[in-house]
Amino acid sequence: MQPTRITIGTRGSRLALRQSQLIRDLLKARFPRMDARIMTIETEADLLQDRSISSLGDKGVFVRSIERALLERRIDVAVHSLKDVPADIVTPDLALAAFSARADPRDVLISRSGVGFDELPAGARIGTSSPRRHMQLRELRPDLDCVGIRGNVDTRLRKLEEGQFQAIVLAAAGLKRLGLADRVTEYLEVDRMTPDAGQGVIAIQTRQDGPIPEMVAAIDQLESRVCVLAERAVVRSLGAGCNSPVGVFAELHGKSITVRGIAAAAVGELTHRDEEVGSVDEPELVGTRLGVRLAARIGVAPYTGT
Repeated sequence: MQPTRITIGTRGSRLALRQSQLIRDLLKARFPRMDARIMTIETEADLLQDRSISSLGDKGVFVRSIERALLERRIDVAVHSLKDVPADIVTPDLALAAFSARADPRDVLISRSGVGFDELPAGARIGTSSPRRHMQLRELRPDLDCVGIRGNVDTRLRKLEEGQFQAIVLAAAGLKRLGLADRVTEYLEVDRMTPDAGQGVIAIQTRQDGPIPEMVAAIDQLESRVCVLAERAVVRSLGAGCNSPVGVFAELHGKSITVRGIAAAAVGELTHRDEEVGSVDEPELVGTRLGVRLAARIGVAPYTGT
């Protein structure tokens, strides 16, 4: 029997709330009689804004508190930016029951002066806390100064306006969901700046028991699922808890899937690019093959799940 009332758990940022509202609207469109409320939950990352992301450990800092609320049955559904959900850590009794349609997967540059990436002056300070972005920015423009930045979208834009940076790099999907696309100076195409695994996709997580997983599966987007399963397999194959900067992006072409990846042992080390093509029926196998090759090239032991 389908529940008539559910609670959706999310982080409290404006973007997280907007994403939860999008998922709530999709669920209500399928189940009009359902009453869905949104509960905000502070995560470890939210509570430790004065520390760098790298010092907080793995990406689980963005989702663990919300997963705990699911396990304790304080919420029924969790909504995450998929790129915040670790690919190499599986929480028992929980499942990613659905994935949204993918929004724009690209990164974007926002500069104070309005100049594009290639026109930024040598030594310009660019704000990003992502090792993946830092790695690729260094590869494209080693003369730029990449500096860590924390905070939600609004906080980062404010820091840019205050002159702490000459430019920042953010995800296009978040800006568009917040109605801030007019702030974009330049879109960085995926063949130039490879995105994070799952970038642009919203993940809906549930407990494995009861009727809710089947209900949530009604809004699952198959094309997104196939692509992100491949992308997350690449990251997982590079090692559980791996802190190496990694970018990966999958695209479907009929019955085949192409997965492109970039990785380095650390920011500043030699970057390696590769791609793998295979069947859409075996996305995780395709991603794993690419991940194992990249792991070998950057000198880390591939993760086997043991």
